[in-house]
Amino acid sequence: MCEAAGKAVTENSEKISQLLLDRTLEGDLASAEFLLVLANLGLEQGKVEQEVQSLARQLEAEPEWSGEGAEGAGELVGRNRE
Repeated sequence: MCEAAGKAVTENSEKISQLLLDRTLEGDLASAEFLLVLANLGLEQGKVEQEVQSLARQLEAEPEWSGEGAEGAGELVGRNRE
């Protein structure tokens, strides 16, 4: 099952990255964190896949943030890039 997940991540990495970016721009802080971690990883490919799977499981377990202030979170992320 882990091999299948790793293969799915590898084959769909561009789509996954774009989805994470889209959700980040919509204000999803978990997606922003995940995307930044992926962008900053300087590990060999096998280690990266393990990290991706581990982070995905962690994010899946977290409740979705949809409270007051969620609308402006995308602006905060955008400011960090400057």
